[in-house]
Amino acid sequence: MKKKLDKTGLPVWMLGLSVESLRADMNRLLALLFHQGVLDEQFLQLQQLQDESSPNFVSEVVNIYFHESEKLLRNLRALLYV
Repeated sequence: MKKKLDKTGLPVWMLGLSVESLRADMNRLLALLFHQGVLDEQFLQLQQLQDESSPNFVSEVVNIYFHESEKLLRNLRALLYV
């Protein structure tokens, strides 16, 4: 069985959190973000595209979105102050 690692490379169990506990926390956070309107149906569609062959798909798409948004905002700012 493959051990789950966090971003530091440490096994999750070393952090004192079980996979079930982390999953429950994530689900509560997602429910809150949906309730606040931060996430919507498009997020659910992204989640449906994620599978074992691309386990980080949602994270990668969100990172691309923020990176590209930052570039677009920087370009707009430059155009406004020319």
